[in-house]
Amino acid sequence: MGDHNGNYVITNTNAISTIYEYVTPISGVPQGNYEPIIQLISPTKLQMAVVNAKFKPNEKTQINIELAGSKNDLNLFSDIDDENNNGFATKLTIERNLIKKDSAWNLNALVDVDYIDKNFKTIERLYRVEFDRDWNLEQPLGHQNIIRSGFHLFHPKKGTVNYTFEHLGYSENYNGNRHVLINNNRFKKLNLRSNSSILKSSSPSFDSKFLRLSAAATYQLKKGWVGAKMSLENNQQYDNNSELLTGLSQKYNQYETFIGRGDSTNIFVEMGYKYRINDSLKSGKLARVNNSNTYYLKSQLINKPNTKLAVHANYRILNFEENTLETEKNLNSRVLFQKNLYQHFLRFNTAFEVNSGVVPQQGFTFVEVNEGQGYYTWIDYNNNGVQELNEFEIAQFQDQANYVKILLPNQIFIKTQQNKWSSSLTIDPKKWIDSKNTTQKFFSKFYNQTNLLLDKKNKRKNEFSFILFTPESDNLITLNSNFKNTLFFKRGKQRYSTIYTYVQNKTKNSLSIGFQENESKNHQIQFIHKMVNTWLFDFKNKVDDTQNTSENFTSQNYHVKSLSTLPKLSYLANSNTKFDVFYEYVTKENVIGGLETLSQQRMGVSFQISKTDQVSFNGEFNYYINTFEGSTFSPVAYQMLEGLDNGKNVTWNIFVQKKLTKYLDLNITYFGRKTETSKTIHTGNIQLKAFF
Repeated sequence: MGDHNGNYVITNTNAISTIYEYVTPISGVPQGNYEPIIQLISPTKLQMAVVNAKFKPNEKTQINIELAGSKNDLNLFSDIDDENNNGFATKLTIERNLIKKDSAWNLNALVDVDYIDKNFKTIERLYRVEFDRDWNLEQPLGHQNIIRSGFHLFHPKKGTVNYTFEHLGYSENYNGNRHVLINNNRFKKLNLRSNSSILKSSSPSFDSKFLRLSAAATYQLKKGWVGAKMSLENNQQYDNNSELLTGLSQKYNQYETFIGRGDSTNIFVEMGYKYRINDSLKSGKLARVNNSNTYYLKSQLINKPNTKLAVHANYRILNFEENTLETEKNLNSRVLFQKNLYQHFLRFNTAFEVNSGVVPQQGFTFVEVNEGQGYYTWIDYNNNGVQELNEFEIAQFQDQANYVKILLPNQIFIKTQQNKWSSSLTIDPKKWIDSKNTTQKFFSKFYNQTNLLLDKKNKRKNEFSFILFTPESDNLITLNSNFKNTLFFKRGKQRYSTIYTYVQNKTKNSLSIGFQENESKNHQIQFIHKMVNTWLFDFKNKVDDTQNTSENFTSQNYHVKSLSTLPKLSYLANSNTKFDVFYEYVTKENVIGGLETLSQQRMGVSFQISKTDQVSFNGEFNYYINTFEGSTFSPVAYQMLEGLDNGKNVTWNIFVQKKLTKYLDLNITYFGRKTETSKTIHTGNIQLKAFF
């Protein structure tokens, strides 16, 4: 409400719903800036019907007619002011071929008329996104009519020229006339393109003149091309009362030259330079505010079946007229490289980027949705009944997932420089599978894949660093680092197949509540072996190390080390039926804070049954024995127990999929769980899926 216009002030911003406190007025003057006022939103309805017709009286003339009606009720609870609910619109287009020659210039004439009643409302946009800006519209009122007439001149080899005169009018407060000229012509090795318009408009409050031009010329050389571009805008809108320019007024001029060599669809290099001048409103007049120099490079340097290399770069220097503002430098660049060696024995892909941008200091909240349709659950750790931001956890069970995270509108942005490196390396010696060399034949059973992603955003300065692997500093805003290596032995087989995976992740994000960091390391080895064609043995052993750090919520800080062992024995009755029995032992230890520990045993059975393509059944039963040391009512306990309780827990689930017809599937999901201290919880879901 503004200062001293309300009786409430904000007292807590850490909760998902802002908390307000009443402040007693002093001498009748309110001391707050908020009031408990809620705008009521009424139900609305919008309907529209459209009729199209086409008529061709002769070979040279075509007439198109479109009629539309709409019904827009802004309040279904009330009949008051319903007289303006109905509206209509019409469109008439007449196109006439004046000159028609297959190998020479052709000429068409066009007349197009739109009439839109002021009460007509559309479901989708009628005109292009920049329609209001093209015409300098500000809250137009009344019936709208647009009249377009012009000529379309075209040649099968030399290109096209279009001229259109456009008139836009609103019955109450606007009239504008616009001339538009568009051409795209080729004269031997010279190609000319342009798009220009001149607008003059008037209304009771404002008069305006708007000139726009975009033109380009390209000359084809023997092995390349050279060209130039020019674009400009000059928009001057005057207030009829003060005769001064309004804030909509602006002006810019941009000039560009470029040169290229090669084939733009294969191997090429193009370099260019842009110079731009920007004028904006200062002291009621258009005056220079800044200018920029931009240098750019586009290239595909190598384009072979086994090797590809592309480089793109854009470097801009922005100079401000005011001496108090520092010159701003921006760089956006990317290098892409692909390489295959020794008949795909080695495959390497990489991309490196350096970009200038901004990131929001993002705020968020949580919104309650229908039960089971969210992603987060709320746990009132401090028992104060207030839903605070640090009390929401990712739900481990569907019946608890009652909240979704919503990003809030943000007006605080931090200038950043992004350095991003992503690459993958694959070693695949399968070409040695038929080799007579014993060593080569042995190594042909291996397969290794390595992936690396490093994405860092630092506070931007007027200097650029291309170094990725540097220690973290106070300038680091966000970080996303991921390294994964997977080594396969007998990949895709079920005879002594072994998979070793190492994963290391690290993330850091800047939020309105402070920094949040997470780091994890994971080692996993999996052994798969089929015995007598009906028994499959699967053994997994995993070591995890996970750290979480929150700048302002220390209760969410933890460093958990864990070890898990999971042997599983499967009986393969046939290709469509499988039964499993398994046992898992897990130990977890938090080495900071409350030093919580967990010893977990999980025993269970599962099955998979399918009958051809018509129906399939999947089910699993788990019995947990948790021995937890420490407070069970904390964020770290929730993470370690994964939503389960201390002591004995039982979970089970069944999934049924039935193909009703060729285009219709029925899915039924059921999940249940039981702990020593709670009643049995049942969760079910039925889904009917149609394919069109």
